[in-house]
Amino acid sequence: MAEIKRYLYNDLGFKILTGITPVVVNENVIDAKQATPQVDWAINFGKIDMALKNAIEATLALEPNNTFIRSYVGPHYYIGKRINPVGSVAEYYLTYIFEYAYYSTFVNKPLDYVVDGSDHLIEGSIRIPISQIESDEPIVISDAKSLPRKLFHLETFLDVKHEFNNIFSFSVKLTELAAPLPFTNLFIVGVSDVSYDTSC
Repeated sequence: MAEIKRYLYNDLGFKILTGITPVVVNENVIDAKQATPQVDWAINFGKIDMALKNAIEATLALEPNNTFIRSYVGPHYYIGKRINPVGSVAEYYLTYIFEYAYYSTFVNKPLDYVVDGSDHLIEGSIRIPISQIESDEPIVISDAKSLPRKLFHLETFLDVKHEFNNIFSFSVKLTELAAPLPFTNLFIVGVSDVSYDTSC
């Protein structure tokens, strides 16, 4: 796995493409599926030296199907749980709510976890009780969590500028998308916080 890290993403942005075009029919909004849902990430690495620039370029060129970032920011999401019939092992998946609305199921973005007492500790920061079942209320994940995002470089260019003395400015756009899972036994165990406390 090639993980793009060692950076503070102070200029990290993302654009959500829901894949759905809303159409008003008889005063009701109807969702028409038009494209595959995805997130386009824009990463500005700022001013970096040549070695780091070359390392990022090599990662994007040599690991096109295995490139990740970890980010505390991102779209609103669900965490789904599946009990694999083979060995009764739990599996967890990250799915953005617009992906869930589009596919009506979870997508193939697996999350790692370890057993920590009576909990599963997902990606080192999200606690889900091992005994959590479908009828239980999902855990509300209130704080920003660092989660892996698998990215694809689908642009035809890299935006690189030589600034001075082997220092470069470097920015890139990457795409995050995933296919729906074929399983029917997934259920929501976690959801990122939705608070209406500050609504006016």
